[in-house]
Amino acid sequence: MHHKCVVYCLSASCIPCNHDSQVGGGVNNKTTDTMEGAGLMKSKFTLGLTIGATVGGLISLYDAQTRHHVRGSLMRAGSETMFYLRNPGVFVDDVKTSYAKVATSLSTTADKGLRGVEEVQHALQKVSKLDDQLELPAGNQTKQLAGSASAR
Repeated sequence: MHHKCVVYCLSASCIPCNHDSQVGGGVNNKTTDTMEGAGLMKSKFTLGLTIGATVGGLISLYDAQTRHHVRGSLMRAGSETMFYLRNPGVFVDDVKTSYAKVATSLSTTADKGLRGVEEVQHALQKVSKLDDQLELPAGNQTKQLAGSASAR
């Protein structure tokens, strides 16, 4: 448990100060150190990722066509957001429609997959029946699959 000396939080990982051992007594310093190291590593990764994305985005905006495209996209996103804020019922209906489309698509894909499995099962049953119908060679030895010789 951390106290008021929490330095900062990024996402779900908080980076505590080094004063944890002074609070509440009996704190396992090894566990606390490990948690701090993991949180610090995670926050450095997130920070690096954020800085890299920001720098990359700014560099790409030097191109006039890219700036024009981004400006248009932001304007459309802003107007759609304003529309949905003014018409929340439409937003709910659109979300329901999108959900129904995704659910239908997943259901259709699952049905196709199940039909495929059933076709394979049917084909294997046919092969098994054909195998059973084959005549055994002279001497009526039992059939064995390759590599499954029994030790007698």
